[in-house]
Formats: sequence, C-alpha cells, structure tokens
Amino acid sequence: MRAGPGGDLDAAVAQVLDLLGETSGVTRVGLALPEGAGRRLRFTSSDRDVVSAGPGDGSLDWCHIDAYDDVPLTTVVRTGEPMIGGLEALDARFAEFVTQQRRLGVRAVAALPLVVEQTVIGGVVLFYEERQRFGPHQVALLEVSAVRAAVQVGQATRQVSLDRGLRVEEVGEDAGAGHAGVASDDLARFEVEPLPVSVALSRRFARRHLTDWKIDEDVADTIILCLSELVTNVVMHAVSTSRIELGRRPESVRLSVRDRGVGGAGRAPEPQDDPLSVHGRGLQLVAALADEWGSDTDAAGTTVWCTFSTRRTGGAGLG
Repeated sequence: MRAGPGGDLDAAVAQVLDLLGETSGVTRVGLALPEGAGRRLRFTSSDRDVVSAGPGDGSLDWCHIDAYDDVPLTTVVRTGEPMIGGLEALDARFAEFVTQQRRLGVRAVAALPLVVEQTVIGGVVLFYEERQRFGPHQVALLEVSAVRAAVQVGQATRQVSLDRGLRVEEVGEDAGAGHAGVASDDLARFEVEPLPVSVALSRRFARRHLTDWKIDEDVADTIILCLSELVTNVVMHAVSTSRIELGRRPESVRLSVRDRGVGGAGRAPEPQDDPLSVHGRGLQLVAALADEWGSDTDAAGTTVWCTFSTRRTGGAGLG
C-alpha cells in the first residue's frame, strides 16, 4: 500500500535513507513519521521499491504501521528515547521482533528518534548484520546523524524547497551548473547554497574524494561528520553561498568551510543558546573530533578549518 506524501518530503526522506545507509556496518534503514494523531505511523525503508509517479518522477513506497506495535522503532517515536544494542539486549522486551530479525540475519539494531525543537517528529532504525560494540564514539556519530536527519525531514515537512537556487562548483568537474575549475589530485573544492539539500550533497562530495584518496574509513566518517555539522550551521545561519575545501597532505586531511554571510559555519553559540542545539553541539563535536581546528573571520565571511591525522586507524575520541 502506498501511503506516502510525495514531493519534497519524499526527496528528503530518500536522502536520509541513503546517507544513513552509508553508516559503517549498516545493511538496512527504516524511517517512520507519525500520522493520525500519533495512532499510526507512515513507514518506509531503504529496501522498499520506488514507486514511479510518471516519466522521470519517482516517489517512495510507504506503508502504515501501528504506532503501538511492540518494536524498537515505534517505541522511540513514542518515548523520544534511543534504543541501541545487540539483539540479545533487546530480547526480553521485544521477543517477537528479535526472533524475526534473527531469521533475517540481523545481529544489532540502533533505533533513534528524530527530534526538532524538542518535538519528536519521527524515528529511524538501522540494522546491522555484524555485532557492534556501540562505544561512546559510535553512539555519538549515530546521535548526530539522527539530528541531521531530523533537520532534513523537519525542513521538508515545513515545505522548504530542496531545489530552489541550488548551485554547486567543484574543482576539476562540471557539477551540472556550469562551474568548472582546475583539477588537483590533492585539493577538492565544492560550493553550495544555504539550502537543506546542501548537507547531503556536501557529504557525498567528501565521501567520493576521501574514497579516491584511500583515507581510512573511520577517519573519513569523522571528517564527514564534522563537515555535516559545519555545513548545517551555514544552512541555518548564513545568508549566501559557502565553499567547502578538502586538502590531502602527507599525513593528514584538512577540511575548511567558508561562509560569505553573517553567522554561518563559525557562529559561536550565544550564552542563552541550548548547549545541545544543532550549532552549539556542532562546534563542540568538531573541537572534540578534530586533531586541530580554528576559525578566521574577515570582512567577507568566516572560515572554520580542522585537520585530521591519517596515521591513526580510527577517528579521534570524544574526550
């Protein structure tokens, strides 16, 4: 049964499923949004078919599920509390669900709420076919990915257009908007408008180049997380385009995000800001995860930069 709303929301959810599906070890992603005064949920997942609505137009395949089904995803939507762990840890609470997932080869699950302005607008669930340690660093990555997903879906539900005025510019490639540059093996540059879709585009841009450069997967995940935080700040606060730059060095990667407006990537939290808000937590995470970071402000805008060692076998810790 197709129950989805289509349009911008389908586009945003498709991007969320795609990006969460890139998380290390994840084999399937599901997403649910409340409907009918919260008694039921619209559900779709990364393994459901795209429904064609016409030539060149595809929409997600949604179905309805009972909001009170005893499974982790509906539980996090109702309670707003994440549920992360191996199937053995979930067995006592969700015996039927665990039995079904074991038959499918699932070994671990991460279900997280999508929260916007202290309101739960939905939830996501990630399935793993290998056991997971779910240490502090991994859990932090999952929680921030859920924040990013909530921003993306929340903006789409408020009918924020995902395609108006999008412009990208990449060194060495014509990105489809008529902006070609000079190629470099050790430098990649990307320019985006302050729109919600820019976060997803930026992540894909970085992932492609970091893969080409054969950067360790854990280090690449950390770089992309920090990039997401900085671009989200630009999307939320800047008033013009921003430029992303990745530079490969012999033993490190340097990331910089430059905005050309007031209060973008480098906006420091105001005293009254919630320390767990998107921009506040974003800069805190950059400081915690990068080996070095800083910001430079001039009359034309602000640049936030950070470096990541490629000598280690994993990302930086949180402490």
